[in-house]
Amino acid sequence: MIQDLFSVLSINLEGSYGLGDWLTIYSDQMPEPAYGRVTAMTWRSTYLTMLDGRGLMVPNHLVTANAALNHSRPAVPKRLSVEIPVDARISCEHVIDLLLGEALKTVRGNRLASHPAPSVHIDRLSSDSAFYHVQFYADPAHVPPDVARSTMYRALLDVIQRKALPMPVTQIEMAPKPKLEMELRDADMQDALCDAALLRNALSAEQRGALAARCTIRHFHAHETLMRQGDVTASMFIILNGAAQVSVHTSSGEDSEVAVLAAGDVVGEMSLMTGAPRTAGVTAMTRMQALEITKDAIAPLLEDAPELLQRFSEILAARQQELDAVANRPAVKATEARDLLSRMKAFFGQLHA
Repeated sequence: MIQDLFSVLSINLEGSYGLGDWLTIYSDQMPEPAYGRVTAMTWRSTYLTMLDGRGLMVPNHLVTANAALNHSRPAVPKRLSVEIPVDARISCEHVIDLLLGEALKTVRGNRLASHPAPSVHIDRLSSDSAFYHVQFYADPAHVPPDVARSTMYRALLDVIQRKALPMPVTQIEMAPKPKLEMELRDADMQDALCDAALLRNALSAEQRGALAARCTIRHFHAHETLMRQGDVTASMFIILNGAAQVSVHTSSGEDSEVAVLAAGDVVGEMSLMTGAPRTAGVTAMTRMQALEITKDAIAPLLEDAPELLQRFSEILAARQQELDAVANRPAVKATEARDLLSRMKAFFGQLHA
């Protein structure tokens, strides 16, 4: 008892931990390290509430006599990690760009920390698997570590499923090794065209295939510019992997981040279809790939099916209404779709008008 009393005095004087702190306590008197949140402290014991809801009473002398890790102090975000196994035959650059892009997008919000920035590295290899560790930061005072990991896992699982990233399987080769890079490239282009809201429900499989054959996969280095605000260029980008930052010039002359794009996100539809100047700048945050659709690529499709202009104008008008609502701008006019249709016909030379 005297040991516990002196121990709690030491804890209070040093301020080594307090109520609400997340601790890991190590001791050879416990079968495994104890991890939980301090929910009560008495002269004799420290009480932890563990992740599964159980309460653990730890004598104070046991805390001071052994190593204890305080995850809450200093009060800054702490690094967490999740593990993603992927087929070892897939290009590590492709996987890292895909996972890192989604991680950068996920930490914007969800009570996670955007600084320090997430990172991705390969932790180990097996005969058929590469194990990627996605490291990111979260403040345990704002979000419990298990919730933070679950948030990141859900985001990564979503992009893995959408991009059909192959998971590890035990391979017994009975035929020549498939040309995975070419198969992935074709699949990425088809999936990207399905992801784009402008094209998702407007094109048949045959039309998507014809358009894909005229598109280009662009490769960007970190910090490379995809588009500049005010530029007049007729193309849009569908992000395949990696992350890009969308920013606008403010009245003070500085650039302000308005969004982070990752796999499956689209930017530049209005410029593609009307030739309007870019309303924002877009810069690669990581090494990344994007499918570029230019005016020259989509024009033959509209030549053969000019009725698509009507469909595209309705989709773009609806998209503009959503953006206006987010930005608290006045709602667009009911005639916006007709105005867009007129601009699109003029831009594409009055296709069969």
